[in-house]
Amino acid sequence: MTNLGQFSIFVVFLINVEANEMIQISKCSLAEQPTAFKCVNAFNDIRDKAISGLEQNPKNEINNLCKEFSKCSETMKCAAYEKAIALIEKMVSFCHIIIFRESSEFADCDSKMDPKKSICVKEWKPFPDPVSDPKKMAEIQAEACKNYFGKNDCMQKEITENCGPAMWVKMRKIINKIRYWSLTLDMDKKENLAAISNFCVDYQKCAEPMKCQADEKTIGRINKILVHCEVIQFRHRVDFSGCADKLNAMNTTCYREWNPFPQKVDDSDYMGKDNCLEGLITGICGADMWKKHKEHYLSMNEKLKSY
Repeated sequence: MTNLGQFSIFVVFLINVEANEMIQISKCSLAEQPTAFKCVNAFNDIRDKAISGLEQNPKNEINNLCKEFSKCSETMKCAAYEKAIALIEKMVSFCHIIIFRESSEFADCDSKMDPKKSICVKEWKPFPDPVSDPKKMAEIQAEACKNYFGKNDCMQKEITENCGPAMWVKMRKIINKIRYWSLTLDMDKKENLAAISNFCVDYQKCAEPMKCQADEKTIGRINKILVHCEVIQFRHRVDFSGCADKLNAMNTTCYREWNPFPQKVDDSDYMGKDNCLEGLITGICGADMWKKHKEHYLSMNEKLKSY
């Protein structure tokens, strides 16, 4: 049951920005502003502790912060820009899981199961550690997917027998909720790419197990995020990062307004209005870099359209 700790990696996908970057306290009424401000601080504190590692922070500390945030989150929305509402709601979901994880009912269930050290619980690992051999990793992932809730779904039997059917329903809901967290990432903003690229490495390691027992729509969304990660990693490649730095420094309207993920490769403006990126990148980074850039983004966009 303590395996819940291995899911904390997904928190970083939710909260890769500070609340200060997405809210404006003055949008709230004078009566709401103190609570909204307090909630912003709680959001940032939870974010920092989650990123530094749940196991590195006192459980009651982050639990108390989550309880505080859950109470004030609705008020915080008065200060939030439109896209920030979803992040606030995701943080609330994360806090529900933290509060459940530190609840007396979870602790009671854990205390019943831990001493038994059953093979099912001991071997349960829905998100296996990566290995360097791709073939071996594929085999490990396939096995983990087949046994997402333990061999022959034994976790259902273990939890139901020791803690009751209600606890199993809650546990299954929690585990599935964590998987769905990462399916609505805001990867379209260039200013977020540097932060998100640090998380893509971890996401690529756990993406295949996340597809286990998922519906077709969920798998498609996971695949889309993988494609976005490929694009982000291309932007940070040694051979392109220098070019990207120059393009960002120039801050041209063409590059600033370009959306790399329109999913319309037949659109005449896909490479910028009137194909302005061709002249811009060729002039700054050379014809070879323009060719690589164009081929990469066209290929990635074709993949996105297929999901």
